[in-house]
Amino acid sequence: MVNNKGTGEYDIVLSVTQGTLNNQLRNMWLRRDQLAFPKTWDNESLRMDSIDDPSFKLNLDVPQLEILGQNDIRITFTFTEGSKLVLLKFNRSTKQVMEEEVSLKGYTFSMRTNMVKTQYQSTHGDLLDSSEQEKLRPFQENQFTIQSLFMDFTNVKAGTFEGGAESSNPSSVMAFNSVIQALINKLKGPEYAAYPFLFGVVATQPLSDKGNWTPTNFINSTTLQRNASEQSTLNFLMTINPKTDINKLPEYYPEVIQANEKSIRARLLLHHKHMDEKIKNAIMQSIRKVPGSYGHRYNGTRCVECSLEKKNGDEGGYMSAKWEYEGPIMSLHFHSQRTLPIWGILSAVVGKLRLYGDQDMKYEAQMSDDKGLQFVEKDIGPLRRTDDDSFWKKLARGIEVGWTALTAQIGALQQAVNSLDGSYRLNTMLDNVLQGKGFEYILLPGSDVFQFQNPTFLNEITDLQIDAVFR
Repeated sequence: MVNNKGTGEYDIVLSVTQGTLNNQLRNMWLRRDQLAFPKTWDNESLRMDSIDDPSFKLNLDVPQLEILGQNDIRITFTFTEGSKLVLLKFNRSTKQVMEEEVSLKGYTFSMRTNMVKTQYQSTHGDLLDSSEQEKLRPFQENQFTIQSLFMDFTNVKAGTFEGGAESSNPSSVMAFNSVIQALINKLKGPEYAAYPFLFGVVATQPLSDKGNWTPTNFINSTTLQRNASEQSTLNFLMTINPKTDINKLPEYYPEVIQANEKSIRARLLLHHKHMDEKIKNAIMQSIRKVPGSYGHRYNGTRCVECSLEKKNGDEGGYMSAKWEYEGPIMSLHFHSQRTLPIWGILSAVVGKLRLYGDQDMKYEAQMSDDKGLQFVEKDIGPLRRTDDDSFWKKLARGIEVGWTALTAQIGALQQAVNSLDGSYRLNTMLDNVLQGKGFEYILLPGSDVFQFQNPTFLNEITDLQIDAVFR
C-alpha cells in the first residue's frame, strides 16, 4: 500500500481520522437506543438455553474501532459492571456439580470485519437522529443517489476474548469460545445485519453538470499511520464528472493527515484543476469587460492575456492577469503595457517607449458557518507605474495620456473582477462545495456537525486543503 499526497485522479477527498470515527461511534452509542445490536446479551438473546450451555451476561461498553488495512477493521467491546460467566465445576470430594461465577468486567471482545458500500435503505434511517434525517431529506427529494458506508457484520473473520486469569483456564476458554461463536452467528444473521454501524451516508448526483462540484460517485479507501493509529484515516474519494467511470480509476490511499497532526479530525481536499478552471473563467469574463481589449486567451500557466487597441496615437499594448497560491492567500497580479511611438523631425518613427503598470489584489480563503468557503478581499496594492527608460523618452509625446489609458484599463479589470455575478464571483464561487454548516454531501452519523476551518492552498500538492474540527 503506497500513500500519496493530494487527491490523485479524484476530484474531492474527505479524510476522517480513526479518532473521529471512534467519537462518531461513541456518540451513536450514547444517543441512540436502536443500534447495530443490543448493549446487553445473555442466554435468552443468543438462544443458548440448553443444559450444556454456560450461563452468561454481557454488558457492552462503547466500541473502539481500529483501521487495519484497506476496508479491514477491528472493533473491540469492553465488558462493563455486571458482565459474568457462570461455569459448572465438578467437586470430586463431594461428588457434586458446583456453580462458579466469573466476573467478566474489563474483559474485551474483538472481531475483524469489512466496510461495505450499499444503497441507502430505510433501516439505515433508524440509526439517524431527527436532525440528521432532516439534513438528508433534501437530497432524497432532489434525485440524488444515497449510499451508505457501514460495518459489514455478515463478514466477521474472527472473534476473541481477552483479559483475566480465567481466560487461560481450559474449561473457561471452551465456554468463552461457545459464547463468541453464538454471538458471531447472531450478528451475521439478517436481524442485525440490517442495522449496521454507519460510517457515512453519501449523496451523489450522476446527472450533475460536470461544471459543478457535486459528487457524481464515490469509493472509499483507508490510510494507515502505523506510529499514530488515531490518525489513520477513512477516505471518501469522489468524482464530479458524470462521464468518469470511478471503478476504472486506480486504487488511492491519500496521506492527507500526517501522524503528528493531533488536532486535525478531518481534512477536505479539492483538486486544484477545478479551482483553476473556475478562476480562469472568472478572470476571462472580467478581462473581456476591459474597454479596448481583444484577442482574449488563456496561456495554460494560470495566466489570462489579451491585446489592447491603439488609442490616442499609441501602438496599443498587452494586458495579463495571473494568479498564484500561498497558504490561504490567492494573489491576482495585473500587468498592462502600452507602447508610445517616438516621432522624428521628418514624421518618422525613430524609437519606442513602453509604459508598464502592475497591481496586485490578494484574497484570503476563509470559512464561516453561514457562507461556507469564500474568498475575502484582503488587500488591493497600489498601481506601480514604470517605463523602459528609453533614450527617446525626452522626445515622447502623450506620456500622460498613455498613463491615463493604462491606469483606466487596469482599473476596469479590477472593477470587473469585483463585480462578477453568480458562480464566477470569487467570494462565492465555491458555495456549492461547502454550503451552510459543513460539507453537506457526506453525513457522518453521530459526529454532530463538522466545522471546517483553515483552508490552505498547498504549493507543492496544489490542492485546496480545509481542516475540520467538531463543534
